[in-house]
Amino acid sequence: MMMLVRLGAGGLIGILFSAIGLISLAVAGALYLDLSSDRASREHVVGTVVEQQKQCRKGCSYRPVVEYVFAGERYRTIGVVGNSSPVFDVGEQVELLVPARDPRDARIDHWTESGFGILFGLGFFVIFGGIGLPSLYKWRRGVGDAQWARAQGAPVKANLVGVEKDTRIKVNGRSPYVIVAQWQNPRDGKVYRFTSQPTWLNPSLYLKDRTHVDVRVDPAQPRRYWMDTGFLPESG
Repeated sequence: MMMLVRLGAGGLIGILFSAIGLISLAVAGALYLDLSSDRASREHVVGTVVEQQKQCRKGCSYRPVVEYVFAGERYRTIGVVGNSSPVFDVGEQVELLVPARDPRDARIDHWTESGFGILFGLGFFVIFGGIGLPSLYKWRRGVGDAQWARAQGAPVKANLVGVEKDTRIKVNGRSPYVIVAQWQNPRDGKVYRFTSQPTWLNPSLYLKDRTHVDVRVDPAQPRRYWMDTGFLPESG
């Protein structure tokens, strides 16, 4: 639980979504390599769609039935993917991949049959990676900024605003607490808001006699800061 909090919402989203996106990309890559190898080992044959195999449950799906000739023998194969409407017309010619050792195991050489998994994996990468990777970068940059500010930032006394819950993080229906403070930068006259790292321990009891908290900040880039919460006991 402590590790989840220390990561923060941005870190959790970044790691989780990036992992899903990168795994999806790896799966798509593996499927592509497998497909390329499979295509190279099979014979390319032209077949003709002779009918549509229709299956209806909650909805109807159509799979093409293709007739083809290989080594003088006539065979039929059925598409492995059902679609809500026919992808091919009856009488249309389609490319087939036929293994020489078992000509009955032919596969339609079309993205709806062989490339769907690749496209699905790429789609997941775009969706999850597009969210996770920028979030992970932003979180990592924030961690780096906090480390720099802790080591080299100028010490300031920030006015204590209060305690809030970080509702971006939920564990078993609970959200951790953050201390909120603000400070007016004498360089530009603007007021900046600072929040502590999330903690499961309610810090309110330890702030009763405080009006300020210690913060180390980069005056040139006040969003690069670190709040000292060493006065809080460790939470479990």
